[in-house]
Amino acid sequence: MITLLSLLMQAGYAQQSVTKKTASEKVLKWYEKGLEESRNGNTDKALDWFEKCLIAEPTFLEALLQYGGILYDRNQLDEAELRFEEVVKLDADYFPRVWYTLGVIAWRKKEFSEAAIRFDNYIHLEKRNATLLEKAQKYLSDSRFSEKALHNPVPFEPVPLGEGVNSQMPEYLPTLTAEGNLLIFTRVVGGQEDFYESKREGEIWQNARPITTLNTPLNEGAQSISADGKMLAFTGCNRNDGYGSCDIYLSERKEGRWQPARNIGPPVSSGNWESQPSLSANGQALYFASNRSGGIGGKDIWVTYRTADGDWSEPRNLGPPVNTERDEQSPFIHADGETLYFESEGHPGMGGHDIFVSRQDRFGKWSEPKNLGYPVNTSSNEGAIFVNLSGRTAFFATDRRRNTDLENEVSAFDDPSGGLETDLFRFELPEGVRARAATYLKARVFSSRTRLPVEGAVVDLVDLSNDREIAKLKTDSDGSFLVCLPTGRNYALHVSAEGHLFSSEHFALEDVHSLEEPFIMKIWMEPVPTREKREETSQPVVLRNVFFATGSAELLPASLHELNRLRDLLRERPDLRIQLRGHTDDVGSDEDNLLLSEHRAKAVFDFLVTQGIDPDRLEYRGFGETLPVSSNESPEGRQENRRTEFVILKP
Repeated sequence: MITLLSLLMQAGYAQQSVTKKTASEKVLKWYEKGLEESRNGNTDKALDWFEKCLIAEPTFLEALLQYGGILYDRNQLDEAELRFEEVVKLDADYFPRVWYTLGVIAWRKKEFSEAAIRFDNYIHLEKRNATLLEKAQKYLSDSRFSEKALHNPVPFEPVPLGEGVNSQMPEYLPTLTAEGNLLIFTRVVGGQEDFYESKREGEIWQNARPITTLNTPLNEGAQSISADGKMLAFTGCNRNDGYGSCDIYLSERKEGRWQPARNIGPPVSSGNWESQPSLSANGQALYFASNRSGGIGGKDIWVTYRTADGDWSEPRNLGPPVNTERDEQSPFIHADGETLYFESEGHPGMGGHDIFVSRQDRFGKWSEPKNLGYPVNTSSNEGAIFVNLSGRTAFFATDRRRNTDLENEVSAFDDPSGGLETDLFRFELPEGVRARAATYLKARVFSSRTRLPVEGAVVDLVDLSNDREIAKLKTDSDGSFLVCLPTGRNYALHVSAEGHLFSSEHFALEDVHSLEEPFIMKIWMEPVPTREKREETSQPVVLRNVFFATGSAELLPASLHELNRLRDLLRERPDLRIQLRGHTDDVGSDEDNLLLSEHRAKAVFDFLVTQGIDPDRLEYRGFGETLPVSSNESPEGRQENRRTEFVILKP
């Protein structure tokens, strides 16, 4: 809109601004009538009075502000912007807030570079309004981020999960087991949130079914399933057994059915809002969002850990840099145990809630959160995501219709199953925000004597780099268990059960960055022979996590965890006598291999003696390369043949 003022300024005429203090009495009366009409909601009449003022006094600042304000409220942004620009051309410092409004207009028009300039101007001029100043600073950081993000879009090609999952009703909050074959999500039916589950056959998700044992007349949602599919954590609100508005509930899956849910209880549940739980892959940590006291912002992300007695610890706030003075929510901890995805409105983004990723180092410190980028994030509020074991594929829900056209963010996904309702999609994460790949071990434990499954066997997974326990669980009635194995580290797996010698496995994943196939195996446990039946030497038990320096009998530090296991067994069973045995592959001479194997067996013998084990209960012997368990024609076979083991001796 061309105004008298703009024509005069284009012609080079310097104009002296007019304010309420310098305006004529007649113009001030017109201005007051315009204010009165505006307060009464008669904006058309108000515009007439303000326009009359501006015809008489084209540089009347207050009239320009009021005129522009009405146009802004009517969403006539271009016309409002012209009026406000005239104000700052006449006097850039007279009314600082006009810079803020100009910034919002540029932001809404996606002119982020101009928005940043305007918000920066406001920040430098504002002296009194702390609340608006804080908002301007957030707008400024978002404008700068959005300007870069829009011109550097990340790959993003969402694929709908199909008609078995998506319907004409809203579906959201997907969560999957480690195997990736079971999907649980929330669906709104008749205005009520309920849980549904779908099983995948090949690449097709089958028709979803309601989880009737968990669904109630109240809302259920914001769920997280454990990696083995045996525990579900979710949010329940306004329940009879609740402690606050919303609490976290747990349900276990037994014999194929979800058991009635129970409130997790204090200290996690409180009189505040606790929601959006995310179980770690090992089931030992639970991340959630809450507005409880002691936080940094309105809603923060907290974590609680399972204690030795099965309860949960006092929740700990993740603190900065994850949490900010604004809201953070919808946490998802990946199976690698160190990569956290979450929503935030406090970190620089595209506006509203964006999805971010932060990584925890070995000292427990979280990295500065990274925005997932445009168009994964947009000016809309983004929802929670779930990332599978590979760390590459994310699952999420959206009702946004958009594409990567930088000038027009609105278009429709090609989704024949979902219409315009909220549906579930998957997409490949941009490379820089992927989690560390993980795989899983799925195993069954059997007794070598009875050939039957061993129920209740204790399974421990240990990171050999720091001797830290990654997971601890028990086998089911069929002897089965599932445990996640993040790549990039080496692990010791120990299985122990009453009446049996312990069994160990080794997983060398330190130099592995991706795995296409999981580990599927059977674990056989050797029963402890009774004195009466100890007429002959037992079957050998391989110490798979005892390591030596190359060509040497020097024990490496990573061996300590397994050696301590053997020490504890001998302390618990003072009636046992064992023989330690060393074996090599066929590389080198027979004499050298025999000597090396004997020295390695003696090294374990010496360790046990230093730990207080009576040497009369111990023997050691080297067998060299004479008793291979695999072919020496391959590196893998030779590695199996290089082993240390023990057998139970006759009394």
